[in-house]
Amino acid sequence: MTSLCYNIGIGNNSRGFGGSTVVKIINGESSENLDLAWKEWNKSQGSISLGLIKRRETELKIYHKADYTR
Repeated sequence: MTSLCYNIGIGNNSRGFGGSTVVKIINGESSENLDLAWKEWNKSQGSISLGLIKRRETELKIYHKADYTR
């Protein structure tokens, strides 16, 4: 979560980590799928980025499995 927060910013609105669906799911305020919400943060300047897709997958692997391998 630290990596995701650092990369998208801490903001408490829908554009930052603090107001994100990811935080709401972790805090028990939403029943949406965590992985899908996490992977939604895959855009740079309005376009989907392959690099961000890979980064989010790596972050989820660390979050779920404490697996830091690349």
